[in-house]
Amino acid sequence: MRIPWEMRIDVQRETNADGTSLAIEAASHGGYSGPGSFHFTLRGDMVERLEIH
Repeated sequence: MRIPWEMRIDVQRETNADGTSLAIEAASHGGYSGPGSFHFTLRGDMVERLEIH
C-alpha cells in the first residue's frame, strides 16, 4: 500500500522541563505544513498518550 503523502517533522524545542511537550515544524507534500506541537503522557518509560496539535 502506498501512502499518498509524506511528512517531515522537525523538533524546534522542548516546551517544558520534562521534555513531554515539543514545539515542531511540519513540512508535507499533500497535507499540512507549518507549526505544531506534540504532548506526551508517560507511564514509566512508555508513551501512554500522544496529542498532536
